[in-house]
Amino acid sequence: MSQDVVVYEHEGTHYVANFTEDGWLSWPAEQNGWQRRRPCAPSLADACSELPPRNAWLALRLSGVTDDGQ
Repeated sequence: MSQDVVVYEHEGTHYVANFTEDGWLSWPAEQNGWQRRRPCAPSLADACSELPPRNAWLALRLSGVTDDGQ
């Protein structure tokens, strides 16, 4: 993925947020969470605790994101 990606925790749940040319998309950092992506307000990702890079990479893989973003 060439866009900005953030993995964050909000109220005990981990989410992935991806900034694309259409704005932020967010989905649960769980198996197949990528299929449940939806628009997300930038303020939500900004207000949450970002995970360390290694944890973020693992959350992306778990959620079903591939290298080409599909």
